[in-house]
Amino acid sequence: MRNNSSKNLFSTSSIQGWSMAPLIKPGHRLLINFKPKNYKLGDIVIFLKKDKVVAHRIIKTKKNKNLLFLLKGDNTSSLDGWFTSGEILGRVEKIIYPNYKIDLTKKKSKILNHLLVAYSQLNYRFPFFLNLRFSYKISFLKILYRKMVTS
Repeated sequence: MRNNSSKNLFSTSSIQGWSMAPLIKPGHRLLINFKPKNYKLGDIVIFLKKDKVVAHRIIKTKKNKNLLFLLKGDNTSSLDGWFTSGEILGRVEKIIYPNYKIDLTKKKSKILNHLLVAYSQLNYRFPFFLNLRFSYKISFLKILYRKMVTS
């Protein structure tokens, strides 16, 4: 594990589970900004759930007294619930694969993030109809996916 306090970034290699597949799979490393200026729809954020650190996507926002964020894994059918920015630990800036990386701050990655927000919302409403977990194994989708997001 490495910490770069001047940029508020932290790298880890202990990703487990399939809740964010196909974008994040077990063994991938994440570069996290622990002090982003703000959070927005589509961001993948880090938070605590039952004493475990989890990385899931913001799929909806709403304004009450505070700005609230609805969190959910892309490949799960259940919601994590509503969180305030104070309950979110940080935002994922890069996903590091063995042979390439995805910079989530780039424009083309933001487009993919919004497509995955739509998918995640549909997955919540129709959990048995949609499943992206193994779609990355389909050759055509794998090529398209890498062209859209790799840097």
